[in-house]
Formats: sequence, C-alpha cells, structure tokens
Amino acid sequence: MDMPTEKLSRDEFNRFFVRYKKIHYRQGVTGCVCRECGGDILDVGAEVSIHYADFGNKCSDSGEIQSFGLPFCPTCEGMPKKRRTCIHLQEFPPGTIFN
Repeated sequence: MDMPTEKLSRDEFNRFFVRYKKIHYRQGVTGCVCRECGGDILDVGAEVSIHYADFGNKCSDSGEIQSFGLPFCPTCEGMPKKRRTCIHLQEFPPGTIFN
C-alpha cells in the first residue's frame, strides 16, 4: 500500500485505509494476511503532516507530524514507494490562541 494523495481530510484519509485494507487484506490466525497470496502483512514507518485548512490550500502552518505503521504485502505490493503525505483539517484544535 502506498500513501493516499495529499490534502485529504482526516475522514477521507481514514476511509482510504479502511477501504484498502478491507479489499486487500484479511485477518489471519496471527495477524493480517494478503487476500491474494496469503502472505503475512508487514508494516513500515510512515508519516502524515497535519495542516489546517484555515491557511488555505497551502501546506503551511506548524506542520505537526504523526508517525504510524503503513501496511503492505512484501510479495504482491513490495515496499511502499510513497510513505509520507499530508491531511488538511477544517478547524484549529481546541485551545489554539491567535493574537
């Protein structure tokens, strides 16, 4: 699995992963396995930059980064080529103060 396109909302990003995993992977005895070859699903480090839509369509602001494991089938998919993307939130987090 490669990362989805940039500038998705959090919901779009989550739907992408849920849909992809449902189509390509299934739960095995000891973890997820590939629906095509039956091989174990591995994961590799990936990053998502968080941007706020209040700054427009540009990827600018504090640039908070969240790391997670990106799943992939080493046999069918190989190592993911794209392991970094960004999501755009519609509002600032609670407690944010601007002068």
